[in-house]
Amino acid sequence: MANNLFLAGYSSKNTPYAPASGGADGSILLSDSESARQINDPMQRFRDFLKPKYEKYKGKDVSAADFVQAAGSIGVASCPGGPTIKTVSAAPERHKHN
Repeated sequence: MANNLFLAGYSSKNTPYAPASGGADGSILLSDSESARQINDPMQRFRDFLKPKYEKYKGKDVSAADFVQAAGSIGVASCPGGPTIKTVSAAPERHKHN
């Protein structure tokens, strides 16, 4: 059976909105303007839960993008019957904190 790679929350067909240009970049944690967009309203509880944890570990070479992707993978795998998702890390921090 072939291994499947699921890319949580990303599609190359996503419309690029500033400040993000597509793909996981951690902007939901790093950018107040990104999280203030109405389309991201469903993500507010997720952001409120993750941001303090990210603040604790960001000085240990953990990018916001990696943190969000790992949280998504863990969340999916924690669901009954949820698949294990291969998560690739080491994304550079591309966003400035605000």
